Amino acid sequence: MEAAYKEFIWENFKRKFLAKYFPETARKRYGEEFLKLQQGGMNVEAYTKKFESLSRFFRFFRDGIDET
Repeated sequence: MEAAYKEFIWENFKRKFLAKYFPETARKRYGEEFLKLQQGGMNVEAYTKKFESLSRFFRFFRDGIDET
């Protein structure tokens, strides 16, 4: 029972924290930017950095705030 309670508290905290500090508009913007990312004129190093940076946010876009 205590483990379930701790899980509930953590999930509740995460949801509220993300809602305040990583709003849905930002999640969507980063998610869409990740999905549309193309190398274009970037060299491989710059593209890799951009890909890695945006990929950190993709799960929030994909899963939504309730699934994080």
